[in-house]
Amino acid sequence: MYKVHNVNVDLILSLKPSFILSLFEFRNDNTLVKIKGFKEGSIIQFRESLIISNVEFNVLKYWTGLWYSPHKEYAEIKGSLIRKEREIIEKLLKLYEKVSLCVSPFDKDLLIVPIVLSRRTEYERNVLKWCYKLWNAISTLEDILTLDIEKLIGKSYQLVQLKETLGDFIKLVLPSIEEDPWTIRINLMKCKWIGPKVADAYLLFTGIDISATPVDIHLLRMNHRLKLIRNYKIPQKRYCIKYTCNECPMASSCIRYLFSTKFKKLAGWLQTIFYLHDKMFCQQNLCHKCELIPICKGIGND
Repeated sequence: MYKVHNVNVDLILSLKPSFILSLFEFRNDNTLVKIKGFKEGSIIQFRESLIISNVEFNVLKYWTGLWYSPHKEYAEIKGSLIRKEREIIEKLLKLYEKVSLCVSPFDKDLLIVPIVLSRRTEYERNVLKWCYKLWNAISTLEDILTLDIEKLIGKSYQLVQLKETLGDFIKLVLPSIEEDPWTIRINLMKCKWIGPKVADAYLLFTGIDISATPVDIHLLRMNHRLKLIRNYKIPQKRYCIKYTCNECPMASSCIRYLFSTKFKKLAGWLQTIFYLHDKMFCQQNLCHKCELIPICKGIGND
């Protein structure tokens, strides 16, 4: 049975930076179909302020971002931020008020695939295409281990290394998937080819820990422009594989720790907004159209 929900979410913009998009396919401009994983075949139709779907709300809310409120999470931390930080966050909340966090706690097995494949390549141009070919060829995650991926898709190193990662993931991570986020994060980094960025993206988009901050090029660029965190170092696997952030000897200078600690459950949302803004404005040289210009320090400035 289809149900209608009134919403205040831009579903397309919210899904654009989310790895759960790889589990869906657009059938036309306003219809999404779940093509792999939990509740395969589910349909989500959207138009203006309405979402119509045949999946129960307790599942739909995660896929569409209706479960999450960046304004609520900001209210929780507002008092701990300095004036400049509040100014930046409030500007982002105004510009991206209809963008939410789309996650899937129900697909903790399959989501590792697009996240691992996304290393140093274009998500929308390459990873989505690769995933659709993989999903058509398998029934379960384990089936990927028997595929001739090179023949099926290609020779990109992300594809070549996928089986090694999945073999470790199935043995080391899936058995501990109900453990605390730090145990899962450390176990993820015991898998070959998984570092802090991939581990944190997995925690974020499975909904395990929405304060997890994947430190990618978009976060680093936008942080440099907005000067939210200064004098930082990027996370290093040799520490992340041994320690929780609170225990880590480099925590006081690590941007992952500093970002997640400062912005808490807003951190994952901010990272996805940085992805969107960098893609839509900064990389397109659309500074003349950008509403962040009054608070932007520029990528080349200190």
